[in-house]
Parts: sequence; C-alpha cells; structure tokens
Amino acid sequence: LAIYGFGANDIDASANGVIIERNLIGLTAVGADPGGAARSAGNAVRINGADNVTIQTNYMGYLGLGGIVLQTGSDGVLILANEIRAVGQLGDAADGIDHFGGSANGVIRGNLITGNLSPGIDTDAGTTNLLIEDNTISNNAVSPPSPLGGEEFGIRILDGVV
Repeated sequence: LAIYGFGANDIDASANGVIIERNLIGLTAVGADPGGAARSAGNAVRINGADNVTIQTNYMGYLGLGGIVLQTGSDGVLILANEIRAVGQLGDAADGIDHFGGSANGVIRGNLITGNLSPGIDTDAGTTNLLIEDNTISNNAVSPPSPLGGEEFGIRILDGVV
C-alpha cells in the first residue's frame, strides 16, 4: 500500500495494539519520490498516546517532516526493520525517529535510517527503558547547517533517558 500526499501525518494512530507493516509511506507505489507539491508535508507515522504498537517492514521517505514520531506516553512501541530515507524535507529538526513524550519500554531494532536532511534518532528527557540495537544509521543531518543552529547528529540521547 502506498500512502502519500497528506498535510499533517500519513498515518496517525492513537489506538493500542496497532500493527503498521509492509507499506510505502511518503512514496509512490513504485517506491519513488512523488516530488514537490505531491509530497506529504508531515510525518510518515505519528503514534500519540497508544501502547503496544508495532511498526515494521515499512519504507518511508521524502516527507516534509519526520519518519516516526512517538508522543504522549506511547509505551511498548516496537520499531523493527523499517527503511527511513530522505525525511525532513521542510527542516532539519524533524528526525528519522523521534521517541518523545515520556514514552517507555520501546525497541528500535534492525532499521536503516539514512540520507535524511535531519538527524537519525532523537529522544527526550522523559524517555525510559529504550533499547536501540542493530540499526544502520548513516548520512543523516546532511542539510546545510541551519542559521539557528539546527540539529546535526546521528543519535541523540538526552539526560534522564534510561
């Protein structure tokens, strides 16, 4: 299934136990950049307060903002074997994966996060018990440096993350 061209988020989930798998998100059905005005302006996937969600084997790319964003205490989220490429088209602060909002007990494993104009993985100080393993994270934050001091890192783990 190819999902692209939406203004806010291509997929926005707030229900527990959702499985999002085997989709092309932000891309055409042949896996290509839809180009300019046809691109999605927001994130590929936003999980807002939903627990025990699995996001696996998706290809996400060419999005205005980020790849996967967890917000408002989304606990037990598994992010497995996804490819996230060329996100952050509208700014260097929208990351490949954002693990935010006090989300806990998550796993980020086996993903390819590459070629994004923004950073690869970002966490906030409310994140706890997050396992990040066996990912390939390369060539992220490749946009020209922001005059406002944009984010330039592969993975950022803030104080307070356990």
